[in-house]
Amino acid sequence: NDAMYMEEVDYILDELFSNDILPDAIFSSTDKLTIACLRYCKNHNISVPGDVALTGFSNLDMTDLLCPSLTVIKQPAMRMGKLATQLLIKTIESKRPVTEYEDIVLPVELQVGESSRARVLSF
Repeated sequence: NDAMYMEEVDYILDELFSNDILPDAIFSSTDKLTIACLRYCKNHNISVPGDVALTGFSNLDMTDLLCPSLTVIKQPAMRMGKLATQLLIKTIESKRPVTEYEDIVLPVELQVGESSRARVLSF
């Protein structure tokens, strides 16, 4: 339920922004969460990146269309899914219990957008 999800995000960010020490940045793990954080900041007049920088993992190709454009770590989602499926099928079809596992590390790409631009500090 999207409404319940947004309430949960709002509750957590309310807690985060009610502390005496405010965050310099928020790093989120999914597109939906990153966009929910951006929405929260806009609704609460928190400037991104003026007050807080925002970065997340992403599989969307539209993060540059948001305002501000988002800084994201692009993941090869299709390749991840294909490899996971191949490994699952291999495990299911194995005639013996699988006791050895392999680590597969796929490359990611940092796509820098306006949401993490350095803040100008005045003294």
